[in-house]
Amino acid sequence: MVRHPRYQPIVVPDGPFHVRLRNIAEEARDLDALNSGFESLLADLKSEFAIAAVRAAIHAFRNQERASEQVYRRRR
Repeated sequence: MVRHPRYQPIVVPDGPFHVRLRNIAEEARDLDALNSGFESLLADLKSEFAIAAVRAAIHAFRNQERASEQVYRRRR
């Protein structure tokens, strides 16, 4: 029954043979937090601290990429 097209918006694949229901409230909170972060970054970009905001964003991105790369290397 969960494979019925009617339920596709709330069902997420969880492995090759399993499915799970989406947690809509949690996803909404995550999107709100992401939106808040973007609004804060935009405000910083419009201020006198724009260069510092760009550098901080680049630094955060690089750290995230390095962390992801380390996780990938551990799995191999």
